[in-house]
Amino acid sequence: MPEILEKSLMIGFGITLLVIFLSMITPFFKLIENYNIESDFKNNLTCISIINSGITRTIENPSLNFSCVIEMQENFSIFASGNKIKYTFIIDNIEYDFTYEFIYKFLTIFYEKPGYHILKIYIISEVIFLNFL
Repeated sequence: MPEILEKSLMIGFGITLLVIFLSMITPFFKLIENYNIESDFKNNLTCISIINSGITRTIENPSLNFSCVIEMQENFSIFASGNKIKYTFIIDNIEYDFTYEFIYKFLTIFYEKPGYHILKIYIISEVIFLNFL
């Protein structure tokens, strides 16, 4: 009988310690989740920055083409029409839109395939072409 009492006390004490430990580390799971959201947001802003700097460089020197490897995240889309380009992405069920205006007009495109792509930007007859290969 004393062995059963000892075992039940040890199991109860172990469960109590486990509950206390889990309640102490729960806030750290939220920090990890927030870090992933911030990381996705920064990656999308980096992608926007690369594309915009490529467009600006090509406008400044139309004889040179811009080319680089770019990683597009999930739920990231690009719509270019007229002289505006619009970037849209969704993180944690919140939609973010960024619109930029340039001097030259764009060949109308809509692109939203995630993954690594080769971005080529060039100008022909004052029209900006964006190609994702």
